[in-house]
Amino acid sequence: MAHYCRHVMLAHMLVLACSATCQFNISQSSCGDTADATPIIHSKVVFIVGAQKAATTTLFEMIVQAGIGLRPLKKEAHILDQPCINHTNFLSRYPETLTTGQWLIDASPSYLDVPVAALRVARLFPNSKIIAIIRDPVERALSAWNMLAERGVVTYDRREFLHNFTAELTNLENLRCMYGLKHQPTTAMWGQCFACHYQHNACQQPKYRNKCLLNDYGIIRKGLYAGQLAHWLSLIPKQRFLVVSFKQLTTHPHDVLKQVSTFLHTLASFNSTIAAIHANSSPTKWHVCDDPLLSEYLYSLYDGANQAMRLLLIKNGWQHAVHDLANASSLSVCLP
Repeated sequence: MAHYCRHVMLAHMLVLACSATCQFNISQSSCGDTADATPIIHSKVVFIVGAQKAATTTLFEMIVQAGIGLRPLKKEAHILDQPCINHTNFLSRYPETLTTGQWLIDASPSYLDVPVAALRVARLFPNSKIIAIIRDPVERALSAWNMLAERGVVTYDRREFLHNFTAELTNLENLRCMYGLKHQPTTAMWGQCFACHYQHNACQQPKYRNKCLLNDYGIIRKGLYAGQLAHWLSLIPKQRFLVVSFKQLTTHPHDVLKQVSTFLHTLASFNSTIAAIHANSSPTKWHVCDDPLLSEYLYSLYDGANQAMRLLLIKNGWQHAVHDLANASSLSVCLP
């Protein structure tokens, strides 16, 4: 317990040290000190915190259809990843009344890599539980680019992808926050490296631009799971965490639903509606096999980061997600 408390105190000190320069806090009415915010003492709140493009929507729909979770007005609240928030309206997002065994769900996949989100969950939702889905970071990066291309933000041009990727990598190198990329370690905690980092859309708003450390898509950063989870675990006990395998979720959804049901101490029924949710998941348009040379480079880049994540998963008893962290040898499936 003493060791855990020291981690919490260190993380809070980092947050408060940053507040003078980037307004990093959780006051409900302004960007004041974190102590101004009043916790929501609700025993049944679960956050699906990411990773982005790791089937968080699929898991969210499964939990709702199975009767475990109560559907909110909007799947992604993004209450906890903004520079300034009003968390007191959290409960108003749920128009229906909870039945026995149900949980309130917030499935905002940007929470995982936004340090302030972890602090806000620890401070404002002390009885909540957290679910994180781990997906191969190279597949995740390409899937994220697909999403941006579908929205017309970028194109499928390989040169544009590499330009954005290289710019972000250079920024991470300058910050000395590589977390195993290129086998370069990082001693600083995630909350120290990215304390002034928020959801990307929020940082596009003129009133918040001067508060944001980063203004990129996080194509690389969002796949650095070891640094992200270490930050969350420094603030919240492991017993409140569940790490889900993306591969298992997409191939054996029934098994994952059982894991979630056990984790939340409630009963779930796997029905045809949930099976349809899984069956209708859209395929990735730009896959690792479409450009094996690019994918091989990306896997070599993430190799050290994935090694660190494997160790963290094994240490915490989440071995089932280790196989989601592939390497260049996995490209053998691309051979004719």
